[in-house]
Amino acid sequence: MTNLYYINLSGNNISQIEENAFGNLTSLSTLQLTSNPLNCNCSIYPFWSLLIERAPIGSSAKCSDGKFVISLRSAALEQCNPDTCQCFNGGKCVTRANGLAVCDCIGEWTGELCQESQCISHDCGFGNCYIEPMNGSAQCVFGDTYINYCPG
Repeated sequence: MTNLYYINLSGNNISQIEENAFGNLTSLSTLQLTSNPLNCNCSIYPFWSLLIERAPIGSSAKCSDGKFVISLRSAALEQCNPDTCQCFNGGKCVTRANGLAVCDCIGEWTGELCQESQCISHDCGFGNCYIEPMNGSAQCVFGDTYINYCPG
């Protein structure tokens, strides 16, 4: 099937295209996808990337809002690229169900890139801010005494 060069999937109510759905079809020169309401969230990123590399094959593909998939802006889709996800302070890049690459932060770190400390906004006086490992909440510690909350 790698020699397939024409596919017409028009009017099939296709809303999502799985990653690598057409990637192995190296001979594919035309892919008709008109009248399909494609979801153009982050899940479209792999297909959009394929269209950028091999533009003529799917120029008829449109998003559910009527925009051509090929016309989507790369800057808007870069947030979907797991290769560009940069997390700090031990955070790990994970891909959500919608395809969006986000940081999964650990310890006291929060924020989009795990660069914000929960302890910064908590004044523990002469004590130290401590992140409770079970629930991730900020707590104040003074010597051997734990206070249930950090005044802020």
